[in-house]
Amino acid sequence: MRAELAAKPRAWVIGGSGAIGGAVVRALRARQVDTVMTYRSRKEPALALAAETGARALELQLSSRDALIPQLDAELALGRPSLIVHCVAQSAALPLVELSEALWRDTLQANAESALWLAQWAAARELSPLDLVFTGGLDRSQSLPLPVHYAATQGMLAAMVMALGHELGPRGIRVNMVSLGVMDAGLSATLTSERRTDYEHFSALRRVGRAEEAAQVITWLGLENSYIQGKVIAVNGGI
Repeated sequence: MRAELAAKPRAWVIGGSGAIGGAVVRALRARQVDTVMTYRSRKEPALALAAETGARALELQLSSRDALIPQLDAELALGRPSLIVHCVAQSAALPLVELSEALWRDTLQANAESALWLAQWAAARELSPLDLVFTGGLDRSQSLPLPVHYAATQGMLAAMVMALGHELGPRGIRVNMVSLGVMDAGLSATLTSERRTDYEHFSALRRVGRAEEAAQVITWLGLENSYIQGKVIAVNGGI
């Protein structure tokens, strides 16, 4: 583990009640990292995971910047994080012609805007050293049949990480993104069996990924990385 974090790392997992977020919580707690996990609506799974791992579950509303910042400040008063993992993702398997403005706004806010305001808050509070690790579903080199509204938010995340890496690096904040392929849980569970078979066929490893495999990379970026900055790391089985 990095010398700068050797004393007592503290992690926040935003969206810790989901499949990937939950795996990250388990991986961090296995390394004795003091961990706060947040949830928005999945209270029961969050409380169950907290009881299992010893992490602390915190309800966090992501509806707007004005709602998010006071909640972050309140948690900051209890201790400064050295790692923040953004594991929030939502989508719906809808074609473009069926996309409503309300669904688009909700997807944009949850997947991308909350990450933007989180980074802004960390910079304004001068949290350093700090690692910000975002999770997403595109690495900027793939061509995949994804719902347009979901893909748009993932493109925003990837571009934002690049820009944030340059702006926040001098402040002692590392920002990176882990781009996931088809996994065995989470959003991937909404895929049709036909689409899942297609992904497996075009995967270099001929299989989907496990949430624990994603968590390994995310945890490494948060606790071990010292020189990767502003990059999108693909964890997708070679799609």
